[in-house]
Amino acid sequence: MSQHPCPALRSLPAIRMAGPLLLAATCACAAPPAQRAASTAPDTSGPIASKPPIEQPPGKDLPRPGQPGYEVPGSRIVVPTRMQPGSQATAKVPVGSIVEAFGTRMEATDGRVLLQAPTTPGRYDVRVTAPDRPPMKLVVEVATP
Repeated sequence: MSQHPCPALRSLPAIRMAGPLLLAATCACAAPPAQRAASTAPDTSGPIASKPPIEQPPGKDLPRPGQPGYEVPGSRIVVPTRMQPGSQATAKVPVGSIVEAFGTRMEATDGRVLLQAPTTPGRYDVRVTAPDRPPMKLVVEVATP
């Protein structure tokens, strides 16, 4: 029978005795660390401790600006996809946008534009040019119900 390099593993009785000790040591290492009391004062002796703590905002799970899913206030564009011939509808665009629809060009001074659909059914392009953004081309279908 070959000799194991570890003296504790050379005999089977030693393994039987070391097993519970290893189990207890593993459980002790896997246990979460004890939390400090809330009344402990922060350490202000080092240069890092002199900086103010970073506070998490109440909705910390919200995406940061520039990440997918983050909506920039005042940037939403809402244009109806269907209109009846001769009807009117309001489009919501960013303030200062230029809207070209049905042969007319309008500026959205308050973030809204009144669209007047033509009497001829068809598919019409609507172009919205918001400040500091490339133009967005949308399609409005004018059809009878």
